[in-house]
Amino acid sequence: MSTQPPAEHKVPVDFRAKVSPEALEYDFYKWTGMVSLVILGGLLTIAASPAVDHLPHWPLVAASVLTAVGATVSFAAQSEIIRLATGDRTVRRWTGFGQRVLGALFVVGMVLFVAIIWMAL
Repeated sequence: MSTQPPAEHKVPVDFRAKVSPEALEYDFYKWTGMVSLVILGGLLTIAASPAVDHLPHWPLVAASVLTAVGATVSFAAQSEIIRLATGDRTVRRWTGFGQRVLGALFVVGMVLFVAIIWMAL
């Protein structure tokens, strides 16, 4: 009898040995920052289109503010990770807070963005 686990249970690469947690955090914040900027670009495109005439303005303003706050938190957390890696800072302040806040902002902002697109059609 073989003591090897079935093929579907095997882990092909030990992921934790190859990537540091700080690198994963930095990539997470980089991704959320870029998504925020893309969403902000979409909101500005909708605001400049003729469809904005029959849209209420509060969803565009709310989504833009949420997106800008999300991008700011993301960039602040990226900056903190860089300062931690270079030794300029020894205590984490933004990274734990940023993960929780960005999750909430991302969900609410995406719902508003989809609602604005739906209203614009």
